[in-house]
Amino acid sequence: MADGKSSRPLLEARGVRAAGSDAPPLTLALVPGDRVGLLGVSGTELSGLLRTLAGLQKPAEGRLYRNGIDVTRRPRWLLSQRMRAQVLLLWADPYVLFGDHVQVRTATKGEAPARLRASRLSPALHAFEVGTLSGLERTRVALAYVRRRGSQVILIDDVFSHLVPEAWPELLADLDGLAGEAGAIVIASRLPRALQTMKQLVDLGAGAAAARG
Repeated sequence: MADGKSSRPLLEARGVRAAGSDAPPLTLALVPGDRVGLLGVSGTELSGLLRTLAGLQKPAEGRLYRNGIDVTRRPRWLLSQRMRAQVLLLWADPYVLFGDHVQVRTATKGEAPARLRASRLSPALHAFEVGTLSGLERTRVALAYVRRRGSQVILIDDVFSHLVPEAWPELLADLDGLAGEAGAIVIASRLPRALQTMKQLVDLGAGAAAARG
């Protein structure tokens, strides 16, 4: 890798392991255009690993870097606003982001109709309450929120577990579109099918947690 600011990974994990996980340490360097799937099994603490990568909890071991800056032990409140916004975690259950009676327009912060269509949400849903939407539509509201934030790295916990399998192909297409907009995207799942469109796969149960194409 050449020297220079532009060549620094957006997010880099060097031998990172989440607290309570029996998975091997993760080594990963995310650059613009990366689409990485994290495949885990029971005991790999996928959600904990994503929280660690997002800086919401400290790693049990290893070091984390954002744009070449070591943020391993730096509290989030000491990071600049720009650096905090750089990495965004979408929880496994997008339902927790919004109450049932919150309107779509509120949940997406008044997202313009064109941007709602980018998330494959009909502008006609603007005044609907989130609780009246289908599971796929509710997930798309969460993705519209993600798009509005404009973060460089998007970490997505296993949203597939909250949808019927028939909705997976549409969600995979949605995530593929989001990956084309964000700098890098990481999706964690225990379901190999959910990661089939990712360019790289990290199998946390295979004994070697490093990205491979």
